[in-house]
Amino acid sequence: MVRSLWIALLAVAGCTFRIAPLDPVDGLAPAGSDGAGAPRDLAARDDLTATGPSDLAMPDLLKPFVVSHVGQNYLAATGDLTVSKTIDTGAHKIDGAAPANGVTFGDAMEPGNLAVSILAVHDLTIANGATVKVSGPRPLVIVASGAITVDGILDGSARKGAAGPGGQGMGGVMMAAGTGGDGAHNGQYDDSGGGGGGFGATGGKGGTGGGAAGGAGGAVYPVNDDALAQSVPGGSAGGGGSSNDFGGCPMPTAGAGGGSIQLSAQVQIAFGAMGGVTVGGGGGRGGCINNNAAASGGGGGSGGAIFIESPSVTFDPAAILAANGGGGGSGGDFGNSAGKDGGDGAAAATQAGGGGGVGGQSAAGGKGGALAAPSGDVGGSSNMGGGNGGGGGGGVGRIVVRSRGVAVLPTTVSPTAVLDPSL
Repeated sequence: MVRSLWIALLAVAGCTFRIAPLDPVDGLAPAGSDGAGAPRDLAARDDLTATGPSDLAMPDLLKPFVVSHVGQNYLAATGDLTVSKTIDTGAHKIDGAAPANGVTFGDAMEPGNLAVSILAVHDLTIANGATVKVSGPRPLVIVASGAITVDGILDGSARKGAAGPGGQGMGGVMMAAGTGGDGAHNGQYDDSGGGGGGFGATGGKGGTGGGAAGGAGGAVYPVNDDALAQSVPGGSAGGGGSSNDFGGCPMPTAGAGGGSIQLSAQVQIAFGAMGGVTVGGGGGRGGCINNNAAASGGGGGSGGAIFIESPSVTFDPAAILAANGGGGGSGGDFGNSAGKDGGDGAAAATQAGGGGGVGGQSAAGGKGGALAAPSGDVGGSSNMGGGNGGGGGGGVGRIVVRSRGVAVLPTTVSPTAVLDPSL
């Protein structure tokens, strides 16, 4: 019945779907416009951070829905899909199987020169109470010609050094200025912590180790939220820790960046009480000890990106949106014990913990960024001889919600979302 009604409405409107920003391959309006030639400046609006109802009119269903970042041809999908376990943007499989008839899953290039994997469906449901792990090398873009119902968790978070979909892994392609700097070595024993990754906020600087300065925290990228009109990248990795000259103790791995998930639906997106999207950064590894060596802690990865758009977007108050940074790892204490790993970015509004210090030569890792403290904390310093600094925490990612009228967000949103009611 819903599908028939929607087809009838489209016939009455006599509309042609456009893309915003428009893919130059389609020969339509330039990227970054609202389809009428005027730039869409999210950062300049006064009403983007509202969190309550404000003139909540019914969505105008006769107004054409314009999908961001990818072509409007993806609105042609006819197959419905319920997902309960996994979505893999590398193998293009859902719950371990190829897409069903009427559903497509493949790669494309966004106008911002970002390779993404696009899952095109009619109606999509994330099963009630399920945790659907999203993985793979490319961001996930779900485009529904009908509705998206999220009754479980879409989890695109990093786990330690394993990146979320489209996030940066340790040693991966640098995410602009967001990658944390590696820790440094000084003399025979001193090692500083790696910096945390940056994205929506800066990463924390790595802690000093004796005379070794900590790795730099990653910077914010893009410069402002309006740049997400071009593409939605994942989060960045932190910097690796450092190890002394005697060898036998490899550089601790940094936390990886959280993934990127975009949900675009022509009719509506509804989040139930058990629904949510989480794209936290990975926690940095603690410094190891081996033979005559001890190492500093790795920096935490930044949170990733969540981009949600539909004429009608509704949330149960208990739903969750989270793109928090990972905590930094602590330094190892030679002759005592290895450092502790930082926590992965949480599906909450709280900071991920840094790894705790384990002895006199070990400094704690910094906390990851979250709602009240978006930037990652600076890693702890150990200034005694043989000191091993802690890794800095990763900064938060970005959350954008586009709808017709201001969407009423759930209680748990971390970091603060950018609201665009002008879809």
